[in-house]
Amino acid sequence: MVFHTPLAFRLPGKFGVGISETIRITDSGCESLTTMPRDLHVAR
Repeated sequence: MVFHTPLAFRLPGKFGVGISETIRITDSGCESLTTMPRDLHVAR
């Protein structure tokens, strides 16, 4: 079974940010299919 979990925060007319992840569930556990790094970058 596969789940896709998109999350977004939007302030109309100002900004928006979104993230998503795809996860595969098997008999032996779960596994993320997303290959993007999970580093946090702070823009100033």
